[in-house]
Amino acid sequence: MGTAEKLKKILKDSLPVDLPIQVLTYDYNTLLEKQMHDAFFDHYEVICIVGTLNPNMEGIRFIPIEDLIINDTLDELNVYFQDYISEEEMKTFKQNILKNFSLSNIMNNLTILNPNKLLEHVADAIDQLQLKLGLRFTNNTCFGLYVHICCLIERLVTRREIEVYTDIEDFAQKEASFIACVKEAFSVVEEYYGVKIPEEEIGYIFNYVENN
Repeated sequence: MGTAEKLKKILKDSLPVDLPIQVLTYDYNTLLEKQMHDAFFDHYEVICIVGTLNPNMEGIRFIPIEDLIINDTLDELNVYFQDYISEEEMKTFKQNILKNFSLSNIMNNLTILNPNKLLEHVADAIDQLQLKLGLRFTNNTCFGLYVHICCLIERLVTRREIEVYTDIEDFAQKEASFIACVKEAFSVVEEYYGVKIPEEEIGYIFNYVENN
């Protein structure tokens, strides 16, 4: 089961039962490419998008995973879902979000690898990356990177398909120093898990840092 499907299950388990709301997965790159012009949006009324990277869809709210982990959007859920669920159902929904979206539970559900060891390695690498870039990431950025990169390492270990990054040649040329910093910061992670983080995936790490 891919990361998106696992996340979908966590969200479905958080919603009160018997609601006329579906949780669906959709490809991030397709969203970037087609935006609102996909037939998908003719068939569904989209309440919001939940994920690790914001596709910046005009008129559609985005909830980052890290905001759910640090409980930063619970009040906004009232606005997003007020036309679909009752006050009592909203209370249940929020309680389930608090329980199901703790960092430890997310990690246990999203990866088949030892979550504690993986998170320890990734957190150390992110600390190294901040030092090399001379930046201090916000808590939101750190949590987002924790989830995104831990899932990335699992994909590389299990040899699942890597992400496609638009204009990768241009990115590799313009951000060569950033790519080098990531490779240095994550060298221990790469060695421990026997993987190599490709430039396409570094592009998505760059997107996180750029929006820090």
